[in-house]
Amino acid sequence: MQADSARLPARSRKLLVDPAAELLLPVASVWEIAIKTGLGKLHVDGRPG
Repeated sequence: MQADSARLPARSRKLLVDPAAELLLPVASVWEIAIKTGLGKLHVDGRPG
């Protein structure tokens, strides 16, 4: 997901890019991101793939 996605509500976009906002992710979500990135199915900014 990109913070500039048109499908994301403006308030959510604002919170995602705010460096002062605390972002909490479930461990399962982080695990899924790692798996999909490793398989080449998800490309995360700043990471090869």
